[in-house]
Amino acid sequence: MKTSHITLASAVIIASLAPGAFSAKAQTSENRLIVISNESGQTKQQQQQDQKPTMRLPEIGANTASDADTQQTPNRLPEISSEQTISLIPIETIKKLLDDPSNAQIGLSNLNNNIEIFEDAASYNLLGDLYRYGKGKLVKKDIREAIKNYQKAAQKGNADAACSLGFIYLSGEGGAENINDGIKYMRQAADANPGNDVAQFNVGYMYENGLYNVPKDEKRAFAYYQKSARQKNSDAICALGLFYYNGKGGCIQDKAKGVKLLKEAADAGVVDAYTTLGQAYMNGDGAPKDLLQGIHYLKLGADEGDPTAFFYLGFCYENGFGTTKDLKKALNYYQKAAEQNIKGASEKVTELSSRIQNNKNTPAKKKSKTQEAIRNYFDR
Repeated sequence: MKTSHITLASAVIIASLAPGAFSAKAQTSENRLIVISNESGQTKQQQQQDQKPTMRLPEIGANTASDADTQQTPNRLPEISSEQTISLIPIETIKKLLDDPSNAQIGLSNLNNNIEIFEDAASYNLLGDLYRYGKGKLVKKDIREAIKNYQKAAQKGNADAACSLGFIYLSGEGGAENINDGIKYMRQAADANPGNDVAQFNVGYMYENGLYNVPKDEKRAFAYYQKSARQKNSDAICALGLFYYNGKGGCIQDKAKGVKLLKEAADAGVVDAYTTLGQAYMNGDGAPKDLLQGIHYLKLGADEGDPTAFFYLGFCYENGFGTTKDLKKALNYYQKAAEQNIKGASEKVTELSSRIQNNKNTPAKKKSKTQEAIRNYFDR
C-alpha cells in the first residue's frame, strides 16, 4: 500500500464530504480526515499560538544556570507534522456523490484518491463500471479502460470485477470476446469467498446446459445454484426450485419444496418460475389444487412470452379447464406455441382450425315452438 499522507491542498476535496472533519484531537472513526497531533495533543497551529518565546537555544558560552534552576530543558526538540492524513472514502458515499450532478466531480476526485493513495480494489471496480457504461460528460464510455480497471480489481481479489470481466469476454462486449478468459474470470468470481452470487448462478447455468465448452454436469450446477441462493439470488432460488420439483442434479425430488422456492422466486419477479407454478396449481402437484392460481401464473408466463405457458393456456381454453371454454382463444395460444416449436402445438392448431370451421358451417338448431312461445312472451 502506498503512504496514506497527502498535503492539505489535496485533502480539501475530501473535506467537503464531512463538515468538522478536521479536529485538534486524533479522530478514531473511519473515513474522516485526521490531523496528526504532537505528543502534547496539540496541532501545529495551536502550538504556535500557545508557544511563548521564553525557551530558545542558548548562545554558546552563555551562563544558563539561572535558566536551569527555573525550568527543565527538554532532551530533544518536539516533532511537528504539517501533513494531513486521509482515510478510505466508502464506495457507497462516492456513488451517492456521482449520482448527484452538483457533486459528481467531487465523487470522481475522491474515487481517484482512493485508487492513487490506497490502490483500493473496490474503487478500481467502480471506475471500471464508469468506463464500461459511461457517466455523461464526466466519464466517456471506454471498454478498454473498463477492462484495465476491472483487471486491477480482480487481481486484488474483487469478485464483482471478475464477474464483469467474465461477462465482457463471454459476450464479446466491445469486441473483447475471449471464451477462455471469460470462463476463467467467471469461475474466479464464483469461487471467491463469499463469491459473487451472479457469477455463481452463471457458472451453475453453464454446467446445467453445457455452455461455452463447459461439460454438462447437473450436480455441479446444483452446487453453484446453492451457493448463489444462499446470497438470496432470485434466479438461483428459481433454479433450485426447478431442480427439486423435477428431481434433477442428484437431489431427491421434493415437489412441495420446489413449489416453495418457485413461489419465492416468482414473488421476486423471476419469469422462469411462473409456468411451473401454474402447472403445479392446476394439477395440485406439489401445491394445493387451485385453478384460479394456476391460470394466474400461466398468464404471467404467457405475458413474458413463455411458449410452454402458451400451450397450457391453449389446453385450458380448449377444454374449459379453470376458465370459460373458448376455442378461438385456445387456437391463438396454440399458434403462439407452435411458432416456438413446442411439441404437439402444430397438431393442435390443425385440429382446432378444422373444428372451428366445421362449427361455422353447421346450421344452428331450430328452436322448438315452446321455446319460441316463451321467448315471445318475455319479449312483449
